[in-house]
Amino acid sequence: MNLLSINFTSADTLLVNKYLTKAWKYKRNNTDSSFYFSKLAKKEAIRINFKKGVALSYKMEASSWYNKGEYSKAIEVAKVALKKLNEIDASKIDLASTNNLIGLANMSKGDYDEAEIYFIKARNLYQNVNDILGEVSTIHNLGVVYFYLGNYEKAMQYYTKALSKCEGKGDLQTESDILINIGILLNQEKQFEKAISYYRKAFQIQSKLKDRRGMGQTLSSIGTCYFSQSNLDSSLYYHKASLDTFKAGKMDSGIAQSLCNTGDILLLKNNYNEALKLYFEALELRTKTEERYGLTITYNNIAKVFTALNNWFEAEKNFNLAQQFAQQLNSAYLMSEIYQARAVMYEKKGDFKNAFNNTNQYHQLKDSLYSNEKSKVISELQARYNTEKAENELLIKNNQIQSLEKEKRLNQIKYYSLLALAILAAFAFWQFNAKKKTVLENLLLQSEKDKFYLESEGKLSKTKLEKETIEKELVLKELDHKKQELVQMALYISQQNEFLENLHKNISISKANNKSTLILEKELEQKLNLDKQREQFKLNINLINEDFYNLLNHKFPNLTDGEKKLCAMLRLNLSSKEIASIQNISPKSVDMSRYRLRKKLNLAADTELSDYLAEI
Repeated sequence: MNLLSINFTSADTLLVNKYLTKAWKYKRNNTDSSFYFSKLAKKEAIRINFKKGVALSYKMEASSWYNKGEYSKAIEVAKVALKKLNEIDASKIDLASTNNLIGLANMSKGDYDEAEIYFIKARNLYQNVNDILGEVSTIHNLGVVYFYLGNYEKAMQYYTKALSKCEGKGDLQTESDILINIGILLNQEKQFEKAISYYRKAFQIQSKLKDRRGMGQTLSSIGTCYFSQSNLDSSLYYHKASLDTFKAGKMDSGIAQSLCNTGDILLLKNNYNEALKLYFEALELRTKTEERYGLTITYNNIAKVFTALNNWFEAEKNFNLAQQFAQQLNSAYLMSEIYQARAVMYEKKGDFKNAFNNTNQYHQLKDSLYSNEKSKVISELQARYNTEKAENELLIKNNQIQSLEKEKRLNQIKYYSLLALAILAAFAFWQFNAKKKTVLENLLLQSEKDKFYLESEGKLSKTKLEKETIEKELVLKELDHKKQELVQMALYISQQNEFLENLHKNISISKANNKSTLILEKELEQKLNLDKQREQFKLNINLINEDFYNLLNHKFPNLTDGEKKLCAMLRLNLSSKEIASIQNISPKSVDMSRYRLRKKLNLAADTELSDYLAEI
């Protein structure tokens, strides 16, 4: 979307236009050049008292600040531009693009509510003038807001809507931005191959446009994708390529991001000194841009390095700084990350009491985050229960569809029969009495009405058939999704139990005659029960498997309640270890239960138990 919408007539205003055009050209690949030409444009516009040129110069300068990563400065200058545009009754497109820019800067700072307000204002303005590409940019940005808020489903809805409106319209820049964000979302959902395919499509467009900012972001995203797959060498290659690209464009925010990403890999490779050097470089840039979210992550990573180097004083100092910024952002997620890293430091230091306290704080925050998500999961599990019941309704609807098709055929026979009778009657009346012509015309008219009515019914039947088919496909997809949600809940319980057991072992080794450590161990043993999570899981497993239990009762009436619950968990493909964590028993006990269950089900030796249960 071009920022310029001025009709220049004089040589002086044409010069302002020339400077603004050059500033626009460089805004995504060389911010220093963009600043230079936007300031020249503003100076010339002020000299000739060209108010619209002054307003657009401010807007172009704000865009340059945004691309440089100076988000507070970008908001400040963009609001000046917005004020000046309102004073001269500027076009809605100029007002919309300025509101959109303010929204982008607020979103980059983490002020998502404020960002959403400006994006909606921009979208309404674009819609008023039927500017499709402008509307696309705001729809896409609203998708990014929902992604940061963790609502991936709504984010993907906005992304796909923006992409469908954008394709074929010639705005390659916006199209590449949407492709990147779809890739980021897919990576978050661990669909790595799909994510990389979207990144590569975006990179091809960005290379064609010579868009350094976009190329740097895409290279960084590919690196993150490989990092998620533990392919550290490939990840390091792409993050270094991203860093070089951002440096070439002198884009501080992107440089800081790539420095931290590279540092994360070096930290895992135990190259502590080099990682620390990169984190400090990133810290300097993020301090300048006041990027609080990035500052929190950077301080936390620096503290991790000092923990690895056994420098407890520096580690504690940087953890405190990270915590200050996390509290300013009111981010439970960031606070939980800090508590987890601190627990590792205290455990390594031998301070098991503080290690336990920080671990407890970490799990409380994780549980609060998880409970919010869990309430949604439970409602979704209830929905799955309803959809399983709906499968029977679908069978009924399928029968209804067949009935509609049969009715359609009967209606067609009826129609042709009526038509034939009408023609015969008309012919007889014409032969025997010419005066009956009026009656014949009325019969033909009624026949046409019948034809129209029957054809309408036929179309309606076809529409209902297509709708029912689509609904059936959606129900089947939703069933599979809910199954994955329940498996993830089981994995969470298993992982939490495993972590606490490891900490318990470490405390037991060091307890000796330390009385406080013995007390701490008893408290930890109480925590190992995970009663709340287990009870919740059992509630959910019963909730969604009522129909399955009825089938088991019918086929195998001698099964106990415990054996039926075991069948439900095996149907989800859970391992013995995961089932043991949920039931608070040993894996050997689960294996013995599985052996007895096979006997009761009378299964052959080569039949896989979980596969057999999945087919019931």
